[in-house]
Amino acid sequence: MPSRNPVSDHRSRVRRTRRGSGGELAPSSRRRRWIRRLAVLATALFVLPAVLGATALAASGDSESVANAGFPALNWMNIRDSRGVELTHYRFATSPGSLFEPLETAVAVVLGLEFAGYIVIVTGAIWVIGYTMSFHWLDPFGRALSGIARSLDAQIGIPMVLIVATSIGAFIVAWFVLRGFHARAATQVVTMVGVAVIGPVFMAEPLEDVLSSHGLMSQGRDLGISVAAGLTGHTYADPAGLVATMQENLADNFARQPLQVWNFGHVIDDRAACAASWTAGVQRGSESAVVSGLRACGDLAAYHAALNPSMGQVGSGLVMLLCAGILLAFGAYLSVKIIWSALDSIFHGFAAIFGFAAGGFVYGPTQTFLVRNLVDSFYGAVVMAVYIIYLGLYVLFLDNLFDQAPGQGTVVLILGAVVEIVGLLQFRRLVGALHQGNEWIVNRFALALQQGPGGGGAGGGGGGSTALGMGSSGLDNAGVPGLGLIAGAAALGTLNNNPASAWLFNRVSPLEPHSMKRQSAMLDQWGVWNARWNGEKAGGPDGLATHAYLDRLHLSHAARDATAVARNDGRGGVNTARGAAAAVDGVLVGGGAFLGQVAASLRGAGFTDEDMIQRAVEARGYLYKHAGDVPLTDKNLAEVVAASNYAASMNTPAAHAELERAALTYAFGREGVELQGSARRVGEEYMAAPSREGLNRIQKVASGEETAMYSAGDAAQILRWIGDEHAGRVSETVTDYITDPSNAENRRRFFAAQNAAIDTDYWATEATRSPASALAPGG
Repeated sequence: MPSRNPVSDHRSRVRRTRRGSGGELAPSSRRRRWIRRLAVLATALFVLPAVLGATALAASGDSESVANAGFPALNWMNIRDSRGVELTHYRFATSPGSLFEPLETAVAVVLGLEFAGYIVIVTGAIWVIGYTMSFHWLDPFGRALSGIARSLDAQIGIPMVLIVATSIGAFIVAWFVLRGFHARAATQVVTMVGVAVIGPVFMAEPLEDVLSSHGLMSQGRDLGISVAAGLTGHTYADPAGLVATMQENLADNFARQPLQVWNFGHVIDDRAACAASWTAGVQRGSESAVVSGLRACGDLAAYHAALNPSMGQVGSGLVMLLCAGILLAFGAYLSVKIIWSALDSIFHGFAAIFGFAAGGFVYGPTQTFLVRNLVDSFYGAVVMAVYIIYLGLYVLFLDNLFDQAPGQGTVVLILGAVVEIVGLLQFRRLVGALHQGNEWIVNRFALALQQGPGGGGAGGGGGGSTALGMGSSGLDNAGVPGLGLIAGAAALGTLNNNPASAWLFNRVSPLEPHSMKRQSAMLDQWGVWNARWNGEKAGGPDGLATHAYLDRLHLSHAARDATAVARNDGRGGVNTARGAAAAVDGVLVGGGAFLGQVAASLRGAGFTDEDMIQRAVEARGYLYKHAGDVPLTDKNLAEVVAASNYAASMNTPAAHAELERAALTYAFGREGVELQGSARRVGEEYMAAPSREGLNRIQKVASGEETAMYSAGDAAQILRWIGDEHAGRVSETVTDYITDPSNAENRRRFFAAQNAAIDTDYWATEATRSPASALAPGG
């Protein structure tokens, strides 16, 4: 058996302490986890906006207060609202407080930091959306990519590569003719001629259709913007103008109006005079001009709100920050997908160079590779248009949403955040559908090239066949969602259960959690089971560990047999207190150790009541500890005395059952002596009235010191008979006592029989009762 490691035990106790009982987290661990979550939330809502705001304010170099500092560091984004005001010139007009109003000063500082973070996030989000839709991000590296593509074309598109590729293609055509696949051979010839004709045109300017201002990507962008504008009722013909208009609408809806509601409690643009005065004050960069303009236009509610900052404005700022963060996530995610789509088309344009230079002439996966690159390049324009339509549709929809609810900027802002979250979730489904459609088109084109007119497919006939070189994408084309994920999981499972992976990672199933710990534990276990001690092996069918388990099996059988005997004698069975006491005795008589094996042996015997097992072990443990303290010659009688003390103290079924077991053990194995004549009369007289003198007279006759009507041999028999009679009376009265412990007569009879046996034991050894002895109470 493996030895216990104290370090491991300590770690296990620490883990149990942390997790509590039943594997659940302890209360302290749960508190720490909630504290961490609250810290992360506070960082997202307070620290991050404060850092952004402080960074922007530091970059501005302005010496004004936090509340009315500008953001010149962000002016290069040039994001303006519909009135022509840059978002970086916005101000949060409020009272800065004073030395005598520290609370107002603190609120003003917090509002300023929230405002700074909000403007940075909103400005960045609007800029990302507009910059992505403008395609200006493609200009910096467009010429570099074109040069790289031409250099690659010059290195790959050489006559030697062309001759080798066409030779391989011609050999495959000849092979098809020899095998009788004439249709497939004809299709292959047409394909090679098509590649030879189209190839030079493509390789003259490999990335022209992708990077050109009139290429497929730009056309897809323009188409998407025009469709999105038409769907929302706009009639702009210029895509660039529509992008600028969309940015202005976003600035009005996510910055200008929400800021006015946050700062003044309502949208002041509803009053033309107030809107003009606020715009003029902001453009001047003067907080006092903004406040005085509000007073001059007659909006006293906005004027008082600006002069009295409150904690309600702080809470509103948190809501604004949350909505701004959702807007940023929405714009960033869609922009990344649009840029990714364009870069993906560029990649396929590069890959198509290899196809036109060589791969397109060779039947099979290389032709599928060329088809995939061509389809992906053309399909990229379609995907780009769909993405732009989706993004433009959502932006213009939000614009209309704000137009339909004038003066309710904050409410619509929250609704817009909800719409954006739903839009992100729906967009993921749209991306999956577009990818599935792209794979289906590639597979159909590749099958047409590989099958020939009416011929059987290389990957098998039927509508669900997959072309050579498509890999596992045929699963995605089956129209059943999730099959691609299942295929990936199957591949991981194969890799995980592969012998090569085991050799590579030096452990079995390396991808499973805790695989390293399991490997270490398995090696340790092997070391234990293969160890030898004095030439004997620890593990195996005949090992030392097996012998230990066989001992447990033997003791379980002993407990089961003792329980069966008790049941046959009418003293209970499995899961009864009297049966448990008998089972404990059976284990100990069978050779088991006390604490180490008794409880496990009772479970092996069929006992399932853990509390009953525990009480039975505790009762027997009391006898082991205290029976030796009883100063009696007969140790079995001493156990009865200790058990009666325990039963009187605990008054439990387990204690009573142990008392019965001790009394039966006291009576078990007696000689059953039979007396006749005067010897029987003397014995009965003694049992009727036990006394020291009477017992000493019988002892002296037995030792030959005195003579009587009976012989010395009869005296010895009388003494043995007296002992048997005491044991019999104790065992007879104990059953009635434990059956009904509350019956006073049964209790009196048992303790009278017990005390008579105790007196006889004392008198036989010429001892006296000690006040400190653990004797049963008298009857």
